[in-house]
Amino acid sequence: ACGPPSGCSGNQETVGGATLIEVAAPDGTMRAPLAPPPKPGAGRRCAPRTVASVACASEGSAAVAFADGAVADRHPRRATGYVDQHPLFFATLTPRETLTFTARLRLPNSTKKDVASKVTQVLNELNLGKCASTYIGDDRLKGISGGEKKRLQVAAEMVSDPTCLLLDEPTSGLDAATALLTCRTLSRLARSPEKRAVLAVVHQPRASLLQLFDRVVALSDGRPVYADSPTELLAHFESVGAPCPAHENPADHFLDLVAIPDEVAGG
Repeated sequence: ACGPPSGCSGNQETVGGATLIEVAAPDGTMRAPLAPPPKPGAGRRCAPRTVASVACASEGSAAVAFADGAVADRHPRRATGYVDQHPLFFATLTPRETLTFTARLRLPNSTKKDVASKVTQVLNELNLGKCASTYIGDDRLKGISGGEKKRLQVAAEMVSDPTCLLLDEPTSGLDAATALLTCRTLSRLARSPEKRAVLAVVHQPRASLLQLFDRVVALSDGRPVYADSPTELLAHFESVGAPCPAHENPADHFLDLVAIPDEVAGG
């Protein structure tokens, strides 16, 4: 009912009942796939998992195509960092210890001095310096905050200097202020001199958080219905006859329309 996605310049093809979407993610940009949280099969969570070559058991199998359409049998793990929605850490370790073990595993040819230097650099980059020697903690052991755990997840991927960072709902479970701080950190990473490409699935973003992204990709039943700058959202609503009411979060309004596509066409 929505027609082709606004601003979507990539190619789209149906093969064997599956929709293949070509999406370009230039270095130094941050993108956000959106879909209504209660709607199963929308595809928002499987998007980063597929790109990261992580199995999507509930979504079926998927292949990842890189340059010239070649299918990658084995994903170059060091070029891509994947942050899952649920953090998995040892509660009795500190962030510095966790990153040190991670760096020694991912950078086997680095010296202890280089590893220590890299860990300190990443801790400072992710604003984890103040809690570097605090237990991570869990439900029974007091430790770092939820926002710090989320940034520690990102830090664990950053030790190998990925050129592409994929995140599955990095703001879930965080309060509004902490979620905004987390996305500001991701935006800073994308705009750093390294110019990383950041793809993050976000859950019910506030208006100020959404503006941190360079492009928003909204999905409905696994198909894109919008792919453009978040600054164009309001104009897009107007063009399809569904203006955003005053004082309403444009992201919430948009996701309501995606959940009920007929409303976009005025049905």
